[in-house]
Amino acid sequence: MSRLQPYEGVTGRARSAEDPLLTPAGSDLVLQLVKPLYRASLSATPNCQELHSQLTNAVRVGQPVAVHDAMYFRRDQDARWKAVGYLLQEREEWATTDSQWQVDLRNGDADPDERGVERDAWYLQYGPAAEDVCRWTNCQVLALPLEWKP
Repeated sequence: MSRLQPYEGVTGRARSAEDPLLTPAGSDLVLQLVKPLYRASLSATPNCQELHSQLTNAVRVGQPVAVHDAMYFRRDQDARWKAVGYLLQEREEWATTDSQWQVDLRNGDADPDERGVERDAWYLQYGPAAEDVCRWTNCQVLALPLEWKP
């Protein structure tokens, strides 16, 4: 089966530098606000279950999103900034590029019969430049309940 390489075919688009979601400070603020919202959504009440469903199941390409796992990276400001933005793609792909796979095979760091696959690779545009794209794997991505259109 042919799968895509990490970052293959993923491109962002130029966005406004005025978009508060695409700044380190805006990203940090979003993560601070989403963390208690997500925790509250875990309650067993029907309203909280609906909120949880909206946060976790309503993730769509083009929407503002946050990577749940990054809420706990207190000291890694770069990762926190790259954890909030617009969802570009969510897909299954190879865990490494073909060139890295070949290096791993030569070094004995990989089993030739078991090439790793990422079931959920998420690509977020975290900054205003088209190149400001970050790949996240093994994480939970949350839809942000925001109504503005940048």
